[in-house]
Formats: sequence, structure tokens, C-alpha cells
Amino acid sequence: LVIFNTIFYTMLKHSFYDRVENSLSIIANQVKDNFIPVDSPNKIVTIPQKLDYPVSPVMIAVFGAKNMKIVAKSVTFMDIKLGQYLKSYQDNIIVYTEKYGKVAIKIIKNISPIKGYIVVATPLYKTDIKLQDIFIKMVILNPVLLIVLLLGANIILDRILNPIKNVIKVANEINVGDLDRTIPVPTQ
Repeated sequence: LVIFNTIFYTMLKHSFYDRVENSLSIIANQVKDNFIPVDSPNKIVTIPQKLDYPVSPVMIAVFGAKNMKIVAKSVTFMDIKLGQYLKSYQDNIIVYTEKYGKVAIKIIKNISPIKGYIVVATPLYKTDIKLQDIFIKMVILNPVLLIVLLLGANIILDRILNPIKNVIKVANEINVGDLDRTIPVPTQ
């Protein structure tokens, strides 16, 4: 039961994180499809925050490929040192920040018409709260489930073993001088 719950919880956690990752990919592609670059090198475009994003809050930034400077960002964006991630081969990252806790980051690299990077991020606190609630419910329900399973097994074993116990009881009551007793044949 413990092994099953551990495997189940791990699979559930990966499923939740995969859903967040897929949502960030969808958002990054929406930004890519709708982004209009500005010719002014010093102007930062504000990316509007949509209410229909599959995860929230969402933080978005667009970096230029040449100078790695932000050319567009959402109203809220975290101050994570992204330089090391932009140059790496990773495109899905989970980092820990003091302000936001665990943060999932999706990076789309070298895309047109931006010729740079789109970075989409979301804190994982909502996902972690859901997972924590599920874990607490599992911890509470496991002993209850174990007791129900043990009681059910006990009832089933009693039903199976009662006819055998009756045969043994009658066989023990038969003496050398008392052969009138018959052993009952168990029926269904």
C-alpha cells in the first residue's frame, strides 16, 4: 500500500508538472505568434496579461539574441538570473527563488520574428498546494483503507474456514466408542 501510494503520488506530481510545462509552451507560442517587435532598441514593450491563460500568474519576457536585453515583458516579471539558462540547452527549468518559491520556466530559443528568446514562467505554489492537499488526504485515508481491507479479509477468511473448522470440531468429538457421529459435508 505504501509502495503503491508512493508511485501514485510521484506519477501525479509529474502529471501536474507536465501540465504546467504544456501550459507554458502554449503561452510562449501565443506570445511568439502575436508579438510585434519595436524598432527602438531602448524601448521595452509591455506584453498584456491575459485572463485566459491556463496557469496563473504568468510572467513573460522577450530577450534579444544579440545583447540578451529584455525587449518586452509582462507587467509582472521576476528577477531571476536567466543568462545561464538562455545559453544552455535546457528549455524547461524549475528553479527556486526566495520570493516565489519553486518556479517553472519555459524558454523558446531563436524564434522569428524576434530572433531572440521568449521566457515564460509561473510560480508552482498553486500546484504544490494541490499536491500537498492530495498527500494529506492520502496519509489520512491510508490507515482507514488498511483497516477496511483487513476487516474485509477477516470476514472472507472466516467464511472460507468455518466449514473446515466444523469438520475438525466433529472429527475431534468422535471417540473410539462413539462412531455414530457423522462429519457434515460443507455446502456452498
